[in-house]
Amino acid sequence: MKTKKILVFAGCALAVATLASCGDNAEKIMSKFQTELENQSVVGTFKNNYKITVDAHGGTSDFSSFRHEIESELKFEYTLGDDFYFYSKKTWEDKNEKNSKDTTEAILYKENGKYMYSSTYTQPKEVTGDAKAELEKILKNVSTEQAGGLTLSSFVYQKGQFELDNFGLTSTFEVDSLKPSTYNVNKETKGLTIEYKPEYVGYATDNGMSDFPAAAGKESAADIKIETNEKGYITSWHEDFHAGLDFAIMTPKPTVGIEGSRELSVAYNQTITAKKESDIAHKTPVAKVTMSTPKNGTLAVKSLDMENGQPKNMTEIASFDRVPVGKWLLITPTANTGFALDKVTVNGNDLEKKPFGYAVEITDNKDIKIAAVFKEATAPAKETLGVYSGAASNGTAMDIYIYKDGTFDVKCPGYNNATAGYGAYTKDGANLTLVAEKMEYFTVVTKTITMAMAANFSSLTTEQFFNGEALTFTLKTSK
Repeated sequence: MKTKKILVFAGCALAVATLASCGDNAEKIMSKFQTELENQSVVGTFKNNYKITVDAHGGTSDFSSFRHEIESELKFEYTLGDDFYFYSKKTWEDKNEKNSKDTTEAILYKENGKYMYSSTYTQPKEVTGDAKAELEKILKNVSTEQAGGLTLSSFVYQKGQFELDNFGLTSTFEVDSLKPSTYNVNKETKGLTIEYKPEYVGYATDNGMSDFPAAAGKESAADIKIETNEKGYITSWHEDFHAGLDFAIMTPKPTVGIEGSRELSVAYNQTITAKKESDIAHKTPVAKVTMSTPKNGTLAVKSLDMENGQPKNMTEIASFDRVPVGKWLLITPTANTGFALDKVTVNGNDLEKKPFGYAVEITDNKDIKIAAVFKEATAPAKETLGVYSGAASNGTAMDIYIYKDGTFDVKCPGYNNATAGYGAYTKDGANLTLVAEKMEYFTVVTKTITMAMAANFSSLTTEQFFNGEALTFTLKTSK
């Protein structure tokens, strides 16, 4: 049993089991499996159709950035061998976001003895170093969703290791920590049908990968079915999610759930007609801009062009809009009454205010997350007429602050000058009448007390202070 670990917002106990042995026929077939793909062509489709839900259980936090409804389809083809080649076309949409639908292409090809890479949002660039490593990097980059993506190891089954690498678990898992898989011989393909019910599935957040256990009432976090051919090459796998994780550091604990599916289908030794770089329609790179809903204020964002240090062509944008690289974002935070702006952040970093406001330039197509934090406004300092000091019979020191605006505070200097009460006062001859709006830390409280003031204002005396005692306070400071 693994120890409990904290990942992102919550902890979960990792129940583990040893891999079960297969039947004799399955073991015999598996003993002939390849450990990597031969130099050949591969054509496949990778689909992601899943939803991320949040049950706040009555909490008031804003979870809009957590909720997603992903529909994506990646069609890809590549060739291993002396001349590597890769092409992909991906259509992606988050139905929770406005203007999120996008289709992109990517290609790795050889031209005049050099490997080149190009995509919808990038111009051709020479690839240096190991071309196979670059192909793997590109495949992972174009296929990755928050529930995981593909690598070259996604196409070759290795008992235990395949489940570990392809179903989103964190690096704290070991092969022998996985649940058993069930192996059956597929007489048509002469390969195996493998069923796997993991206790956890992985999901990436801004803070890294987290392990999601089975949702309430479910025996597993997902149901997975894998098909291979006689060489152990993956011909298909399908994963149905039903996982959920409580964010334990919040009260009440919100539950984040993963529902839906991922699936991969692959064919080998296919005829590929390689596309050219000119077949790709290039677009201006854009960055997705999201704005969190702040407490105690509002947040507005405009895109603009910057010419000679002056903003032009301002256009208001909404959260999840995509803005071209080269534009600037002008961020306008507005505090509610009684609050003041504390800070503006972009991707978690404090943003410094420029002469014309809070602004940031879009330099690449990475997501931009904007937030504003508001704090309670600090009231203007009151003008003090005098401070009178005294102490209760139990030794607790108290200071009475008399202000020019007709109000008073009672503070405890021994407790970091904490306010013990406050209210308004009136003066009638030699008497000072204090009317409390709120008093704390006193066992006996009366709403109004009268204090006799010495002729030279040097002391205040009462037969019954707010704690019921007869006390005298002497003048400590005065204006």
